[in-house]
Amino acid sequence: MTNQTVSRVAINGANGKMGQETQRAIYTADGLELVACLDSGDNLADSLAETTPDVVVDFTHPDTIRTTIRTILQAGCHAIVGTTGIHPHEVADFEADVRDSQRSVLICPNFSIGAVLVIQAAAKLATYLPHVEIIERHHEQKVDAPSGTALKAASVIAAAMPSINAGIPTSQELIPGSRGGVNDTGIPIHAMRLPGHLAQLDICFGGQGQRVTVSHDTLDRGAFMPGVILAIRWMMKNDPGVWYGLESIMEDLE
Repeated sequence: MTNQTVSRVAINGANGKMGQETQRAIYTADGLELVACLDSGDNLADSLAETTPDVVVDFTHPDTIRTTIRTILQAGCHAIVGTTGIHPHEVADFEADVRDSQRSVLICPNFSIGAVLVIQAAAKLATYLPHVEIIERHHEQKVDAPSGTALKAASVIAAAMPSINAGIPTSQELIPGSRGGVNDTGIPIHAMRLPGHLAQLDICFGGQGQRVTVSHDTLDRGAFMPGVILAIRWMMKNDPGVWYGLESIMEDLE
């Protein structure tokens, strides 16, 4: 294999659990070379200038992710973002940076191909069973709630069925928040943070005389790696742009 066929990859947030799992996945993937493992003690701009990766996979922190994306693009690298905290309506914020750099941004709330397919199935169900709530469970160290995956699921379901949960009366909450958090989708999201959990998504539908739940359980972080590798390879073959969600590139592969 010649160097021309190898994609150079850096991981930002390499010391975290997702970063470590991604290191192992890249080491064993054909056609990928891991050229930098960066973390909070590193100067991102200087490190990228020195190591010249083609793609940076980011697993850092929601508070700094917008600045991080712009630093990656300004360094002439594509950005694959696994850090949560960016929502679909914010994607347009990066379009000017993408045009200027001629590099791409892919924001993925969840790299699990199975989770993406579950959300797509839920969108289909919503057209027939338009009463739904979401329960997501994560480990106790996850800092944001609800998860990006749950927010993505709510957005996709609401787009498929705009009248979701119509006719459900507002509950009297004896404890504020007991009916879950609700954004402009109108879908209640219940977030749990407990030891012993990694990531679980339950999308619960109710209808006349029936109930349906579609679920996805992540048993270990290896579940995310096929999606990460897919994203890296896809990024190197396509024109500059901004994408949100792994499904946006999976559809392109069909």
